[in-house]
Amino acid sequence: MPESLYSPLLLSQSHLLPRLVRAQGPEFEREYEKKVCTEDRQFLKDQGVQYYELNDEERQQLMDITRPTWDKLAVDETTKKALELIQKTQQ
Repeated sequence: MPESLYSPLLLSQSHLLPRLVRAQGPEFEREYEKKVCTEDRQFLKDQGVQYYELNDEERQQLMDITRPTWDKLAVDETTKKALELIQKTQQ
């Protein structure tokens, strides 16, 4: 989390920091990860690595083909939730 979000806090307001982190942390992390991934991918492309981006139809086909494997991996609630989160990031 950027220091600019918490450095101006007065000592008497420091109890608000955990609440601020919970509220702003996930959004900051997603934006940071997106930026870094974009920069890394561009660096690799500049080095000659070729990427193939799936269109929506191809992505759906891949999801359909791999569904049985995902279902076999989802043996408990924790794993099911983790797999659901992974799938959401792939859309």
